[in-house]
Amino acid sequence: MRFVIPCFALLSFISLASAQSTKPSKNPDAPAMLTTAQFVFVEPYVGSIYDASTSPEDRDAVNNVVDALHDWGYYKLALRAKQADLIIMVRTGRSSRSYSGIHVQTGRTDPNAPSPPGTGLGGREGVAAGPDEDLFWVYWQKDGKLNGPIWQQNLKNGLDGPTPVLFQNLKEAVIARIAEQAKKKTTPNNTP
Repeated sequence: MRFVIPCFALLSFISLASAQSTKPSKNPDAPAMLTTAQFVFVEPYVGSIYDASTSPEDRDAVNNVVDALHDWGYYKLALRAKQADLIIMVRTGRSSRSYSGIHVQTGRTDPNAPSPPGTGLGGREGVAAGPDEDLFWVYWQKDGKLNGPIWQQNLKNGLDGPTPVLFQNLKEAVIARIAEQAKKKTTPNNTP
């Protein structure tokens, strides 16, 4: 049973990734959402930064994007996803990767289990596969529901380094939209 669940998650991700396009959303409000949002949260596309099955590369990508957002200062970083206007999901490219390790759980567990309540220990293994390009997808969150992606790009090695290219591309898109909005406000209306 432990093998079936990771395989199902893997197939779901591959289906979703292949269905996504690399073009920005056709939602006409998407650029406006990027400029009016205040709070942003960054997470791996699958799992959590604290999940043992999350790759070290994905953790590094999340941390690099968070640091770049902090340095830019346009958005405030939310401590939790539910507090954010925008959710940025990242995934480093890889054809496939297997993982294994030990899973330690604290908190409430099955009271009929042989271990004391509140603890759990077990093995963890699985396989992750998907596109070989890095993914950078921005979702808009409203009333606890994700909408989008409202902006997305995929690029080989696009999440590498302390200021990832995919982050820079988002930053440039937001700055261009701000300039466009400012230009519209200063252009006189030509109607009689």
